[in-house]
Amino acid sequence: MTAPSNNGDAPNPKRAPSKRTEPEVTAKDATPARAMVRFADQPPPVLPAIILDDLVPFPGPVVPVVLDDPTRRDAVLHAKANAGYFFLVNRNRIGSESPTVPQVILSESRIGSDGRPELTTADTQDMIDAADALDEDSAEETARAKKPQEPEIGRKLRVGDLAPVGIVARVLRTFKLPDDRTSALVHLMKRAQPESILRTEPFPIMRVTYPVEIVRSDATFDALSRQLKIQLQAFFNAHTQASDELKQAVLSIEDASSLTDFVAQHLARDIAERLEFLTELDLTKRLRKALEVTVRELDLLNVGNRISQEIREKVEKTQREYLLREQLKAIRAELGDEKDPHVTAIDEIKTKLKDAGLSAAAKVRSDEELKRLQTIPTESPEHNVIRSYLETIASLPWSKVSTDSRDVKRARAILDEDHYGLEEIKDRIIEFLAVRQLNPDSRGTMLCLAGPPGVGKTSLGQSIARSLGREFFRFSVGGMRDEAEIKGHRRTYIGAMPGRILQGMRTAA
Repeated sequence: MTAPSNNGDAPNPKRAPSKRTEPEVTAKDATPARAMVRFADQPPPVLPAIILDDLVPFPGPVVPVVLDDPTRRDAVLHAKANAGYFFLVNRNRIGSESPTVPQVILSESRIGSDGRPELTTADTQDMIDAADALDEDSAEETARAKKPQEPEIGRKLRVGDLAPVGIVARVLRTFKLPDDRTSALVHLMKRAQPESILRTEPFPIMRVTYPVEIVRSDATFDALSRQLKIQLQAFFNAHTQASDELKQAVLSIEDASSLTDFVAQHLARDIAERLEFLTELDLTKRLRKALEVTVRELDLLNVGNRISQEIREKVEKTQREYLLREQLKAIRAELGDEKDPHVTAIDEIKTKLKDAGLSAAAKVRSDEELKRLQTIPTESPEHNVIRSYLETIASLPWSKVSTDSRDVKRARAILDEDHYGLEEIKDRIIEFLAVRQLNPDSRGTMLCLAGPPGVGKTSLGQSIARSLGREFFRFSVGGMRDEAEIKGHRRTYIGAMPGRILQGMRTAA
């Protein structure tokens, strides 16, 4: 005996009765006794199925979908060729606890020519026996559940791998896209529970049941519904990017179930939380969960708005102060009380170069660099390099000359005062000073004092400088790894500095 088809044929009255206990229908889902409902308008119990991983659908909206996966495309086209209904269900995580549901897999010989499953009397009895065996084998199933799960790849699809609740949808229209892909307009209709998997190839076909939503019309239900609307209104008032049309559309929803589905679809954070909404059939519990999610998102939105407002006020204050300073500078410049800082800095460098008494060659070079400095923007890195170069030139003692003391007796007295002994070294120093006294135009002589640490080399140099009346500068080459530290860096480097010799001349001057 075959199962009722999806095209609206009446069910076979000879089918074996099911032992399942149908849930009690509340007033929300009940149909008037004399109302006539066409069977073709009701989703059938056997449907092609699409297994979802990355999204959770909710009943109500009409959505367009692009069918890239061949299996999903075949399932939708098969549904369109029949009554148009198909089943959307999410996949559970491996190792998650799910209720054990009987599964019947049909052989290829039991698949009709139209691609739909054909159930015989034996198949129906097998399904009933499997349902009855659940209670007897509950202990065995519990022990088996504690064992490590087998890998998902390579094993058959089981109902335990699926979410306990899915969505029955109906294909309204299909379209062929320019890139040969198929698109469909789908109406998400109502919740359904997977009961058994009838086949898996070329696409899953499942038997589903339609659960009844538990509605308790009491004070708690009314209070939760009212509070949910109040919190949603507060949320949309705080959400500056939400349109007025969306706000009015949401607040005009009277059905509590549709309102909770909206919260789950738009405010829930992840797939696991959305699945909690989808699988919860008690509307009061779903309202409470929706209220918790709405309050949580409202608090986060208020905190985010407060942080954004603080940052906005800080930025506006900084910008306002900057604009006021610029306006003040412009007013002072107009009155002649203040000049452009860039122009003022260049004028200061010009004055320093003029007072430095540069040589002819140094003056030519400094004038060239000064012209370049005037044309280069202050934001350019080269501007700082040229400015540092000119300031270094202006700080060198180009025209400062010290007068040497040629008094040999005074030099001898200073050497004897500062050092005891070292007569041979003192005599050699006095000889150099005597030659300098006889020939004042002679060039300076370099003295090399060699010896272990602590014998007085540095202090002798200080004594020579004091006896001649000159400034003394000392630097140690110990630890230097680059000759550029002594000679100076090339100007091509950002942050180039003069060497230790020029720094000593600037310090001594």
